[in-house]
Amino acid sequence: MKDIAYRVIADHIRTLTFALTDGAVPSNEGRGFVLRRILRRAVRYGRQYLGTREPFMCNLVPAVAEAMGIAFPELNKAHGGKNVEHVADLIRDEEASFIKTLDRGIALFNEAAEYARTHHRGRIGGEDAFKLHDTFGFPIDLTELMAEEQGLTVDIGEYERRMEEAKERARGSREEFKNDDLAFVLQQFGGTTKFVGYHCLAVEDSQIRFILEKDESGRYGSAPSRLDSGKEGALVLDRTPFYAVKGGQVADTGLISVGANSVFRVTDTIEVAGTIVHLGACEKQPIGCEPWEMSSGIMSIKCFATVDIGRRQSIMFNHTATHIMNWALREVLGDHVQQKGSLVDDEKTRFDLSHNAAITEVELAKIESLTNEQIGRDLPVYTENEVDQSQARHINTLRAVFGEKYPEKVRVVSVGAPINEMLADPKNAKWMGYSVEFCGGTHVKRTSEIGRFRLVEESAVSKGVRRVVGVTGEHAQRVDNHATTLARLLKDAGHADAVALPQRIAEITAFINENELPVVEKMRMRADIMNLQDKAKKAQKEAAKSGTAEVISHVDDLLTGAIKAGNISIICGHLSGATPDQLRAAADSLRARAGSAAVLLASDEGGKVTLLAAMTPDVVQKGVKAGDLIKEIAGRRRQRRWQAGHGAGRGAGCGENR
Repeated sequence: MKDIAYRVIADHIRTLTFALTDGAVPSNEGRGFVLRRILRRAVRYGRQYLGTREPFMCNLVPAVAEAMGIAFPELNKAHGGKNVEHVADLIRDEEASFIKTLDRGIALFNEAAEYARTHHRGRIGGEDAFKLHDTFGFPIDLTELMAEEQGLTVDIGEYERRMEEAKERARGSREEFKNDDLAFVLQQFGGTTKFVGYHCLAVEDSQIRFILEKDESGRYGSAPSRLDSGKEGALVLDRTPFYAVKGGQVADTGLISVGANSVFRVTDTIEVAGTIVHLGACEKQPIGCEPWEMSSGIMSIKCFATVDIGRRQSIMFNHTATHIMNWALREVLGDHVQQKGSLVDDEKTRFDLSHNAAITEVELAKIESLTNEQIGRDLPVYTENEVDQSQARHINTLRAVFGEKYPEKVRVVSVGAPINEMLADPKNAKWMGYSVEFCGGTHVKRTSEIGRFRLVEESAVSKGVRRVVGVTGEHAQRVDNHATTLARLLKDAGHADAVALPQRIAEITAFINENELPVVEKMRMRADIMNLQDKAKKAQKEAAKSGTAEVISHVDDLLTGAIKAGNISIICGHLSGATPDQLRAAADSLRARAGSAAVLLASDEGGKVTLLAAMTPDVVQKGVKAGDLIKEIAGRRRQRRWQAGHGAGRGAGCGENR
């Protein structure tokens, strides 16, 4: 098995090094999950048969690059010449994560294997296999391999049933629009909806071809001839300006009107096999026609379809800014950056990227600067709808989503560089200064329309994947204004005295919690806020020391006025404004100086009365305890309050106050 382990590890480290060099990263889905399974197989062989306890696969990456770098120079040259370090870091993180649970997983497997041998005729239960996967990160093929090494099998059917149950729980009650709900529509319609929304946001002579009604179960399973007012449903048009959700861009919303009184409010738009479906509800009068006016179930009702223009414009600002930001991310962080997901709506652009460390303040500032520079240059945005994919991929700056399947003919969007010129000279180095992507979404005509771009979030999504969130236009201006306000609040707080400073810090904290801010400014101002907090703590400590010293200065007067009971000093005193800590300090000083004493101190601070009793050890031995004294006083105080509330007279109330 040692010989097999050496060969498995050598084979797997080659696979991992080449795949990670090409831009893949271990993950929980797709090819990323295949890489994670490959790595975990190798780590398990190392642990069980070679005795490894620390990450070791990462240390083999330089050997792969050295042995194969001449034939495959990318192994050394990719990622700005730091590919070996990049790949090793990714593998090291994956190894460290799996090693944390590996020993416990092996122990569970051994228990399951022993049980299988003695009770299940050598078959490991599916529940155990699922637990190994779900709790300890053992892919099912790894469990099967380990079982095979011991002459055992795994109950795959039970494992798959458990997995399906887990998926159902994860899906929960989430409502999904099923493609098969529209199967009958596609069969009758037999065509596609023409999307005209790249160049116009309203169509006056579109035709409603189908009406679908949403039933009580939430499915669109019936095709009536009309949709009544107040009813939810879906409309299929022959031509539409509404963009259907895909590629990370959200769907358009808006109105579809028939005549002057029938309105369908579109709240979502989806595409199913080339047919664009508008989801929403009918308002005012019903929409439809008489059954005899339909031909083979197909309608022909003239309508006016218009998208929400303001919302669409905001989406376009954010989408074009996403392309520019993607280019800037590569420029600042390196060629290893790959898109791992995105969401573009009218509020923001959310972009997930492959990167193995938090993006620093300096890097974020540079990404913002490059993005705003491209926006400020008023670059034209070029689009070509029918470009040969294989030809477009030769453009050296082109960005495509890793692992995404594209058709032979693709739509290319370029910010600043004519697409035909790039296709004619694809390897020209100057194209690296522009953003070029495969994209079917909607965009502005010139970058200056975007106005302004700010990043408002940088965070971790999963191992090796970071997330940035950006805003544009008026939204970006608002967060800029918030940053200006925060800077003013910090400046004012810096001049505040010790008494006012805590309140100023509370105001700053509330402002940060209630308002969206540029992430770079938040990082830069974090040090200023910490300095203010340190200043406030220091001022509080100094004030406490000063107050304690003032309180203790009254100790001599209290000692002088003490009542003697034999050799015991009975000391009572009112120290106005003293805190509990200051009362304790005064009591300790009195006990130390009096030798033998019973002390009772009182303070009124912030509208509250504090009593503190303290006894020297010899007084406690005589049976006089501080806790008993406080209970006695507190009990009498409650009794006097009760009398005052039940007509004991004005004198009782005044006596309590005195």
